Amino acid sequence: MKQNYQNVDLDVNPIENLPLNSIYQEAYPFWFGTQIARMDVSDFKVGNRVMNINSTRRLYIPFGARGTVVGNTEETLIVLFDDQFLQGTNIYGLCDNYRGAHMDPNNLINLSRNFSGF
Repeated sequence: MKQNYQNVDLDVNPIENLPLNSIYQEAYPFWFGTQIARMDVSDFKVGNRVMNINSTRRLYIPFGARGTVVGNTEETLIVLFDDQFLQGTNIYGLCDNYRGAHMDPNNLINLSRNFSGF
């Protein structure tokens, strides 16, 4: 990899289009109208890269923290974050302390791309 590092050409879009519900906004129920689609647990898959956009509800998960979806419950996603943070968990002993969290899907942006044709 070291020898080929300079020759790697990443095909990255200069502009990324996001759905309206991915634009940062506080998630108070009375602010949501019919124009904003609510996210659901089924909108995410294990392995998706996500970013936290919640800065309320005293969850103490840093705004903009990135992680990977590693599981789900009926209403929340289980996310393993890249860095440790206060109030993080060890996801029932399956990861390092302070790196996991149960997240509401409405507080996450899915950074993974959908690939069709596979």
